[in-house]
Amino acid sequence: MRETRKEARRPMNEQLLQPYLPEDLDQFWQAIQSEAESAPLDYSRRQAEHPPPDGLRVARLDFRGVDGKPLSGWIAHPREMSGRMPAFLWLPAYGRWSHLPDEYSTRPG
Repeated sequence: MRETRKEARRPMNEQLLQPYLPEDLDQFWQAIQSEAESAPLDYSRRQAEHPPPDGLRVARLDFRGVDGKPLSGWIAHPREMSGRMPAFLWLPAYGRWSHLPDEYSTRPG
């Protein structure tokens, strides 16, 4: 166990801390951006089914991804505001589920 503690105190190799950037990184992201920009903007917005947190309006967004598959998310904004305003957008998570807008994820700050 003491040997492990000594290992933990060794200085880090600075070369190992450098991020790996593939040579074609810019081309990769340019292709992704072009694909996203060429996809049609096909969405609808409707009142969310669940009760919103106090002071907020929450709407459900249904839209199509770049590959055409149906996706959904939510957008929350202050109830008393109109025009341009701050908002919080929830989009599909990469996992099995995504939590609904609540008082913790929509609080100011």
